[in-house]
Amino acid sequence: MSTTSSPATANGARSHLSVGSDINGELEFPGLVEIAGQLRGQVTASSIVVEETAVVEGELSAKSIQVKGRVQGKLTGAEVRLASSARVSGDIGYESLSIDSGAEVNAACKRNA
Repeated sequence: MSTTSSPATANGARSHLSVGSDINGELEFPGLVEIAGQLRGQVTASSIVVEETAVVEGELSAKSIQVKGRVQGKLTGAEVRLASSARVSGDIGYESLSIDSGAEVNAACKRNA
């Protein structure tokens, strides 16, 4: 198992939704967003990291998506990586998909054209 640092963003913008946060709604971030709390809704960003402590229900859309926690809903990204601790159910749209051993995936996976 390899460890990967957070994806770099073009403009260096970085946002963090910390452990204990409980967010509902439609959110848009200019760069990287790290989600460590609970989120229900839609998130659009350049890069998204769902930390091990996170629980997400909704839609995530970004060029790069890395999931270490729980996601129920729809993931759409050019590069989608599911870590061994990931628990994903729903739909995954991707150009490149990697799933580490140990990840739990109950999702329809479709490669984007």
